[in-house]
Amino acid sequence: MTLERHSRASGPTLISELRQAAVVVAALTGAALLAFTGCARGTGRALASPPPLVTGAYPQYGHAADFSWVAGRFAPRPDGCIYLEFDQHRGEPWDGRIVLNAPPEMFSTFSGGDMLVAFGRLSKAPRGECGAASLDVSQIGEH
Repeated sequence: MTLERHSRASGPTLISELRQAAVVVAALTGAALLAFTGCARGTGRALASPPPLVTGAYPQYGHAADFSWVAGRFAPRPDGCIYLEFDQHRGEPWDGRIVLNAPPEMFSTFSGGDMLVAFGRLSKAPRGECGAASLDVSQIGEH
């Protein structure tokens, strides 16, 4: 195959036609991959992103003195209360657990039993429906 050049007056060059063809092929390939990925599970949903990962020297169970971070086992309840159990022995304070206040989508990538670190501040609101102290969560991740 020889690459020919035409003058601007006579039309596009073979090289520019090949570039256009490559763009079309790439677009069709991307569309096919997107369609295949959506159909792999029988839904058109995008694949879930992995949960955030917290790195650092946090214990499996514990908390900062001011509760600016809390580490423990994620324990959502059927009644809608979402706890983080920060003391395996259910000691003080608050029976070793705290309610996590955050939008539901913040918890969507986690399952009961996951080990997490939550960052935030103690809620100043009175104890609500869950009857426990709560943390207004600003960030959460697995560890």
